[in-house]
Amino acid sequence: MKVLLPLFLITLLSVPGISATDPESLIGQKAHYLLDKNPKRTTSMLKNGTFVAIIKDYHPNAEGGPAMEVDLDYEFDVQLVGKQQGVETGFFDQKYFTPEFLVELRKNGKYESENFKAIHQGYKDVKT
Repeated sequence: MKVLLPLFLITLLSVPGISATDPESLIGQKAHYLLDKNPKRTTSMLKNGTFVAIIKDYHPNAEGGPAMEVDLDYEFDVQLVGKQQGVETGFFDQKYFTPEFLVELRKNGKYESENFKAIHQGYKDVKT
């Protein structure tokens, strides 16, 4: 999970369509991702990979504040090891899914809570 969470955060922060003021409306949403092969973000040990993030549930009374439960269904091709796949579950502050989160992260440069940490690493143009 320690490896997947940063990858997920970097990727998800660049997707403008995943946000809602009503957290319950996010349950069931999925986002499909391909591994970013930029050597500044990804170790050369990962030859390729994909994962699907699925928002499973909203926990309004979670320890540390309201949070969304997210499954990360991944498949990576790791050099010397081969295919690695599985599902990891993580909790993300509900605030993470609001438009204000990214504005504050860009302004402050970092975000830290009991559930996760995020560091703004600058801007990058998206290419198809």
